[in-house]
Amino acid sequence: MELQEKLVNLENALRIAQDQLSQCTQETQNLNQSIAEERARLQEYGNGLGGMLFGTKYRALRHHEATVLRAKLAQDVAENKANILERKQNLQSDIKILKEQMKQTKSLLKEQQKSRNKSSGAIRNQAKSTVRQLSQLTKMYQDGLLSEVEFSIAKRKLLMEDDFQ
Repeated sequence: MELQEKLVNLENALRIAQDQLSQCTQETQNLNQSIAEERARLQEYGNGLGGMLFGTKYRALRHHEATVLRAKLAQDVAENKANILERKQNLQSDIKILKEQMKQTKSLLKEQQKSRNKSSGAIRNQAKSTVRQLSQLTKMYQDGLLSEVEFSIAKRKLLMEDDFQ
């Protein structure tokens, strides 16, 4: 049962890692969406009513502010994407390891099952052999080839051998 429990735990860990990996993908998509929205907002800096009222110096100042903010945004986005990418790579590595461990555990389970089947088959064969030998002894006793004492001794000896195996 230990291997079975280990396999269940590995499957749960794999499911969690896969969920986290899909969350990283979702985070990347959300980040890309918010970046696009922020860039569109920054595009309008200095072009509104204030730009018309305050003139070219105001517009130039606002465009410069937008450029600085876009540069800062690009830096923040690069850092966030690098963090997400690192998490994704770690999760992918973990998933690969978990799948390999699951494969090994399944292999061990199969070997364990084969071993159980062989040992139970050997026990059945031994029991059949004992029954066959007892029936032969009984037949020999009934045919008069063995006395009652010889039959009892042989039967006890056979049953004792069976108990020790």
